[in-house]
Amino acid sequence: MPQINPITEILKIPELEVLTFRKKENMLILDVESKAGGSHCPSCSKWCTKVHQTRPQPVRHLTIAGDPVILILHKHRYKCTCGQKPWNETIPGIKRYQRKTDGFIKQIKDEIQQLPFRSVSRKNAVSHTAIQRIANDAARDIECSLGWYHGLTYISIDEFAIRKRHTYAVIISDPVKKRIIDILTKTRTCI
Repeated sequence: MPQINPITEILKIPELEVLTFRKKENMLILDVESKAGGSHCPSCSKWCTKVHQTRPQPVRHLTIAGDPVILILHKHRYKCTCGQKPWNETIPGIKRYQRKTDGFIKQIKDEIQQLPFRSVSRKNAVSHTAIQRIANDAARDIECSLGWYHGLTYISIDEFAIRKRHTYAVIISDPVKKRIIDILTKTRTCI
């Protein structure tokens, strides 16, 4: 029976193995690597375990007890005997070139529906630009699921106050055709 690591269960990262962890300046830093131990060759589909190179990649994960969690992912590049160029392993829950886990992005998407971008940015120690990118991706996902995206090349998202410090709304518009797509209202009280 495989041994269950409580840290991977709490952080909801069962596909990764925690090597070490440390707390540094109100951050929890975990060194992790994939449990797979290999990857399929993109050329011949053979299972390869020969590691060509390993490099650390910092990845932002969920917040635990108010502290941000940074995963230092030891990402492997594998090499096959068939002569294929080395390739990167794929990690479930982390897309290629992505510096945030899917769980963290989902958490941000949930929070931006309730709070202003600035509050979400401060709470999660992420830049305002990163929050805007996640919101744009969420809007793109919504428009693709609704089907009214045909002919839509750009979207504009803006946050405005209906009543200062109490009621805010987000407007999604098409800047090319100069039309409003949706207005999302949200209420909050400043502390």
